[in-house]
Amino acid sequence: MSASSGGDLEGTGDDPRWQLVERISETEPFRKSPRFRELLRYLVTQTLNGHPETLTEKEIGHAVFSKPADYSPTEDSTVRVHVRQLRLKLHEYFDTVGRDETIFLEIPKGAFVPVIHENRPLDVPGSQGETTSISEPNAPHRTPLRRWHLPFLFAWGLLIGASSVVLLNRQRPAPAAAAMPWPLWAVTNPSMPTIIVGADANDSMIDILLDRHRSLQEYIQNPTVGNLNLKGSNFGQKHLFEYIGASSLTSSADAVIATKLANLLGTHGLQLNFRSARDLRPRDFDSGDFIILGSFTSNPWSSMFQDRLNFAEIANQSSMSWKNKAPMPGEQNSYECLAYTGSAGFDYADIALLPGQGGHDSVLLLQGCTQEGTESTLPYLVTENGRRDLLQALGLSGPPTTPVYFEALIKTEVIAGAPGQTAIVATRMIHPKTLN
Repeated sequence: MSASSGGDLEGTGDDPRWQLVERISETEPFRKSPRFRELLRYLVTQTLNGHPETLTEKEIGHAVFSKPADYSPTEDSTVRVHVRQLRLKLHEYFDTVGRDETIFLEIPKGAFVPVIHENRPLDVPGSQGETTSISEPNAPHRTPLRRWHLPFLFAWGLLIGASSVVLLNRQRPAPAAAAMPWPLWAVTNPSMPTIIVGADANDSMIDILLDRHRSLQEYIQNPTVGNLNLKGSNFGQKHLFEYIGASSLTSSADAVIATKLANLLGTHGLQLNFRSARDLRPRDFDSGDFIILGSFTSNPWSSMFQDRLNFAEIANQSSMSWKNKAPMPGEQNSYECLAYTGSAGFDYADIALLPGQGGHDSVLLLQGCTQEGTESTLPYLVTENGRRDLLQALGLSGPPTTPVYFEALIKTEVIAGAPGQTAIVATRMIHPKTLN
């Protein structure tokens, strides 16, 4: 290990705590994010070497992020942001591939020194698992208790950052999934979590700074502001650019949708995992069920599916609208959206259920021009009246027991920054054969 990472660690080859760190470091989220791997190893190295007192925000900034000697942690939140995200990545590891680990590593909230839990923390408020300092050797190991309660973990993930999950190839179990209300059963499977992809608020801010919308290819190549050479002309702009590059933010509408979906899936024994748009790559969509929140102007991954849809979002500097590619009798050629989130008036959003990239999974798109528009799609998924209205608008006599793909354009009246009454103004049935 380099000197910048805290010096060589002596006598840790057989230490089960360091072996745990090595296993965590080799998982995909840490291989894809070397900075988080370096941060984890530095924190653990310093602690195991008996130097936890060096783990101050300023010292971490110097050692891991190469901050200058005179930098001020009060004005630069890089370390705090990365440690918060590392905290979530650790919890996600123990909730997925590391669920069978016999010891549990975490970084307590508000601290930088790692600790070991001999047991997994109970998922009951106020409960405590037995803990020891990570610097104490030969702590006894016990089997972990059970998975963290999904809604709690998920809500935390929305506030802190992005999570990751290993996706496996699988076949759709047809009638068994019908216990989940339609259309959500089409994107759920008892054998693995459904992945919900939150909008990337940072990407929207980058578009504003660039005064143009970046393509999905540009986003994949450079999801953060890091390589855009945006030099702030003053102190505030400089740190705004740094914050955009280091943080991972989503919208309040996504938080509302994700929490309600997590609660609903939880009552059916199903799981929902959150992933930031920033942490995904095209191959991640090769298998698994996805729920994508936001249109392509806020969630670049929505653009992967736009050529399959009849309603296309059109965005320019002064307005946004939905273009009706093939208007039916009584439909408009376009539907004008609100100019920005927080406006008042009528807004439009699009719900679309499509076959997944792998052929036997599904993707549900919940696309609003604004946050209120995206949130207005929720009742058609989680309420009985909303699902009934959707079925009627599609001309279906009852919930289908085999995959039925569709698109529905929703109109909502936005009042005081919240969606109000909604109505379905246009629908399309989507036949998989026409997508080839």
